[in-house]
Amino acid sequence: MLLSKEMKEKPYEDVGITAIILNGNAIVTVPCELFVEFGLQIKQSSKYKKIFIIELANGYAGYVPTKEAFKRSGGYETKLLRSSKLVRKAGKMIVDTAMKLLND
Repeated sequence: MLLSKEMKEKPYEDVGITAIILNGNAIVTVPCELFVEFGLQIKQSSKYKKIFIIELANGYAGYVPTKEAFKRSGGYETKLLRSSKLVRKAGKMIVDTAMKLLND
């Protein structure tokens, strides 16, 4: 009931992503809990040797499961809950945004 009320009041979730470059290293912050595959995608696609991904920074937008996790049965991260309410493509959106910030 609380989730339904929240989604009526605010049917979207702002997910602020920050990228900081310091001495050739990168820091990416997200206000959610990424499945490890998304962090690895950011690290493998970046030109920086060291990338630090900081989760739960500046808020909490919930879990970000992979497509594969949604296909498996079980696991609380993929259920529509107050702690897991982002769209299924949120992981790709976050990775794409992080890469854009790192490459600009």
